[in-house]
Amino acid sequence: MIVNQFKDEVLKLAKQQGSEIAYLTHAAKVLLTVFDETRSLLVNANNLIDVNEYEKQVNNQLARTPKLENVSPKLSPSVDSIIRGSIVASGSSANVTELHLLIEFICNVIDNEGDDLAILAKACETPLELRTELKAMLGGETIESLEKESTDSKVKRGYSELASPFTDPLIGNQEQLIRLKDAVNKSGGSIIAVVGEKRIGKTTLIESLNHWIHNSNENISKTGIYTLDTTEIINTSMHRGVLEQCLSSAIQDSKSERSILLIDNIHYLNDACRDPEFMPFLASAADQGVVIICTLTPDTYSMVFDKRGYRNSVLRIDLKEPNKDVRQKILRHHADKISNLEHVIFDNKAIDALSELAEVHFRTNTLHNSIEVLERSAIKHDADIVTKQVITEVVASVKGVPLDTISNDLAKKLKTLSKNIKAELFGQDHAVDEICEQIQLSSLGFKVKDKQPKASFMLLGGSGVGKTETTEILARELGVETLVLDMGEYKERHTVSKLLGAPPGYIGHDKGDGILAEFIAKNPDGVVLFDEIEKADPQIYDLLLGVLDKGRLTTNTQKEVDLTGNIIFFTSNCGADGIGSSKFGLLGKKEEKITVDRSAFEKAFKPEFRNRLTKIIDYKTLAEDDLVKITLKSVNKISAKAKTQYGLTIDVNEEVLRHIANEYYKIDMGARPIEKGVETEIGSQIGTAILNSKKKLRGIKFSMKENKVAYTTS
Repeated sequence: MIVNQFKDEVLKLAKQQGSEIAYLTHAAKVLLTVFDETRSLLVNANNLIDVNEYEKQVNNQLARTPKLENVSPKLSPSVDSIIRGSIVASGSSANVTELHLLIEFICNVIDNEGDDLAILAKACETPLELRTELKAMLGGETIESLEKESTDSKVKRGYSELASPFTDPLIGNQEQLIRLKDAVNKSGGSIIAVVGEKRIGKTTLIESLNHWIHNSNENISKTGIYTLDTTEIINTSMHRGVLEQCLSSAIQDSKSERSILLIDNIHYLNDACRDPEFMPFLASAADQGVVIICTLTPDTYSMVFDKRGYRNSVLRIDLKEPNKDVRQKILRHHADKISNLEHVIFDNKAIDALSELAEVHFRTNTLHNSIEVLERSAIKHDADIVTKQVITEVVASVKGVPLDTISNDLAKKLKTLSKNIKAELFGQDHAVDEICEQIQLSSLGFKVKDKQPKASFMLLGGSGVGKTETTEILARELGVETLVLDMGEYKERHTVSKLLGAPPGYIGHDKGDGILAEFIAKNPDGVVLFDEIEKADPQIYDLLLGVLDKGRLTTNTQKEVDLTGNIIFFTSNCGADGIGSSKFGLLGKKEEKITVDRSAFEKAFKPEFRNRLTKIIDYKTLAEDDLVKITLKSVNKISAKAKTQYGLTIDVNEEVLRHIANEYYKIDMGARPIEKGVETEIGSQIGTAILNSKKKLRGIKFSMKENKVAYTTS
């Protein structure tokens, strides 16, 4: 049977890829490469998808996924949903076709959003329209035949009364529920937007409101909630223009019944119906006394409301990430539900571990990611109890990092941090010690102000002394990503939008939250470097004051970004201008190193900015011994390549190293030219020796001859 073949192939691919869970990406690869019919169906889907581009994106995603050894994969909830949905849709497992699998796959990708939907969107501009097209193919139906369906039947099946049973208790968000009750119970109509990330509690909030309406003894002006099925509307109105009729009918029924109209995921209409003009209907209904509740995500709010100029007509209720205690209660509730479904038990220590790990590794979309970990852990378990170890492994998988990055003892990593950095960065031991001391302090929880970035540093010094390299080595040692922002690109006021997205009313407002906000969302523990900060527009400084003081920033789409887990670096050449014109050239072993002029730095940056920094650290000019070590480091990189690729042993004596350091070091450029010098003096001569040799070389020795670098071969 096709359904069994699909399951086996997905698990087989996941095993080949070294993945403990078979995800939607694996399912996509199987559908594109194993089943010829599914590829053909996509090709013939009214040119809605570039199949080759989609396959390329899927392959790229699989290549980025961490690979483990000796795994026994299990199906993710989404892939399992594809199989179950296909069986239900077809009537039995024997009747499942490639088209059933493909439709269920697209449905799950759309419902899950996240990376899978982002990958599909790169090859398909309208995923919802693709889903509709595929559904139209099922059973031989065509768009034309569906057109014949009466408008009345399509309109009526687009909305229904929200059932009154109360499923999940509302944990947290009590203030938001009070605001919602007050808003719906006052006289007159209104448009209310309940805004929050996926799985943050929007549905539970609405269900709690519905329960209050049906069970409260208070004098309530509304009798219930009508819910508009955006998915059904999209399926029936994509090409046929019934959206307005459906809205009008739902509004009239809500008005006559004194009910609230709920439009769940209103942004789906915006995405799928090619910029439909539904807002005039909603505004008119509110004027007639109808209360309309819309749910959507923060990044789609501006696209739905701001873009159409209705921002001031909408009451916005934001659902924020719950605090640690509330999140713990929610996770325990979800764990109980999952336990009943999957017949497993979550160890109390496992839930505690998840809460702690989420604080560190999921600082944005924390609740969503934590619930996903619970679900995956229940599937992954090999016994009846989900332990702390299983939770840790799944967190590493969700975050896409090696397990040892998650499970390694933090204290051990911090203990060797300074030593490991100084093994690669030379001549700035004092700076490394100061940085590591502060990171150790905040990482272990001994920082006075918690609502600030983990640490923020201003690194002062001339070019090429190791400021940028410090941040890169530090990030690598901590196992986190780095964002380097060249402030030379942010000299103009309008460039702030590149960091935080465009403000309302400007082009690009609905195109994302900007480089900085999006990096923090994906890397809540990452390192951010503002390189040569003195070049930035002053508005950038104002933005950074809030970041340094509160550990938060708000994007132009009103999305709040948490930076309390990030390490912030600034570099500046202020006060280092005089170094290049000083009497000092290359410093000897015992000469005093030159530091920057602090007074120049203090003139360039206001006290309120300087005082918010954790540390201001001077980087000194490099002594000759430091430069020799830097030269040797570059030589070792080339030597390693020569050994790996050609089996050559490279020997460079100290005299050659000192010659390159003296010859290529520039006081105004620092050690940067040394790497080029090693390529010129060592790398190019290795290449010449290989090309000119008539026999297989075993080694090349470099020494000074007549004040030039020369070599002999063996």
